[in-house]
Amino acid sequence: MSLNSIKISKFELIPNELLLEIFEYLSPYDIFQSFYFLNKRYNKFLLSLHLRIDLINIWKKNFDYYNYFLFSLVPHRIISFRCEDIFDRLIYQIHLSDFISLKYLTISNLNIENLQFIIPQLNYLQKLIYLNLQTRSNTTTGDKIIFRGQLPLIQTCILNTNEQIIFHDDHSYPNLQDLTINQCTIEDLLSFLHIYTPQLQHLTVTLIDRNILNSIDVTHHLQSLIINTHTISFHRLAKQLFVVFPYLQRLNITATGIDYTNGNFFTLKFSFLY
Repeated sequence: MSLNSIKISKFELIPNELLLEIFEYLSPYDIFQSFYFLNKRYNKFLLSLHLRIDLINIWKKNFDYYNYFLFSLVPHRIISFRCEDIFDRLIYQIHLSDFISLKYLTISNLNIENLQFIIPQLNYLQKLIYLNLQTRSNTTTGDKIIFRGQLPLIQTCILNTNEQIIFHDDHSYPNLQDLTINQCTIEDLLSFLHIYTPQLQHLTVTLIDRNILNSIDVTHHLQSLIINTHTISFHRLAKQLFVVFPYLQRLNITATGIDYTNGNFFTLKFSFLY
């Protein structure tokens, strides 16, 4: 066989469908660094991609490439974004409000003060369906966090903070199905669930108040509930739960009890699966 009869295959000729399969194993940094500016066809193809960006534990040079090139080139193509709150990047460098096509957002190691700056930017993320905000475990200011996110498509929301969370009264979450809240009072929680979360099915919450209402007139169709509290009596809490949530199929409670023989408090755990 002569050399002239050998068919030479060029990478530039690989069809887009196969490129998509290959790019699933590469980060956006690797993809754009390797193939952008290769030719017009590749440039056009790369600019059409949906990008999933993970900035957790990356080198500074990689972050700088994202920040100074990709974030300005294709902010509207980013659909998934993970980062941590370090070096004030979320204040001075990363502008979440520019990621208007974002569907999945996770931020860890959040500074409480920066959280108050980030929450208003969520209103620009109208396609968001998953939100996970994790604050630093060793920081607290004693202030209440008012959550004002207008997120009509949100389905899963995880708010692990060290401060009490209060939901803004005017915002409904018609598609919210899974909610995790680390700090909330039972009164704020019940009023929020009853009016603003018609589709909520699964709730995990840490209650911080000491009292539970003697009379609760609202009910909710919640199916799965996990409660942690060290301030409300287990017996008082359990007494009201089936009144408020008559459709529960799964219930897990970790709360305080009292040993009547010596007056000491202890922790009770209860699980129920229907």
